[in-house]
Amino acid sequence: MREKLGLACLLFLFFFLNAFSAASAQERPLTAREVVQRIQDHVGVPWQEETIDTFKAGDPDTKITGIAVTMMATFEVLQRAAASGANLIITHEPTFYNHLDDLKEIPQKENDPVLAEKLAFIKEHHLAVWRFHDHWHKRTPDGTLVKHSSSRSDHQTLEIVVVSVCSTTAGVTGPCAGSVNSLAHIPS
Repeated sequence: MREKLGLACLLFLFFFLNAFSAASAQERPLTAREVVQRIQDHVGVPWQEETIDTFKAGDPDTKITGIAVTMMATFEVLQRAAASGANLIITHEPTFYNHLDDLKEIPQKENDPVLAEKLAFIKEHHLAVWRFHDHWHKRTPDGTLVKHSSSRSDHQTLEIVVVSVCSTTAGVTGPCAGSVNSLAHIPS
């Protein structure tokens, strides 16, 4: 399982580096919505209307300063992403503690102190959180199962590099374990 999560983080990184190589000519910062549209255009499977692959928090029209890719957008991951200059968090697993990220399913709802703190942090740091789950699994082979080897030097000409942040609370070991693998900012 640990190897699977580590490989998934690496594959996410590789996928996004390739999907956004055309963005280097971009004159203005992309919005979170524009980044997601590019993912939808390049994921390699038809986009389904009924999906959990949606924005979970924040403003989709936020100008992106950096991208964090993670298996789970824990509070620690959000803090580390914000500290690294990333304000679009692309997560594979739920952000709000249930499969559908349905806040109504949380017993205390907005009175839950953990949820309230997480939402306040997202708002204060102008983060946008987008879930990328269903369509990643629809890829053939499944996006979480593919092992790909790529060196950072293959992508030196790109102006966009993804911050890859994994949660240490999941017990992940390997390349994503508790570290930011690479960082740069989308040019303005």
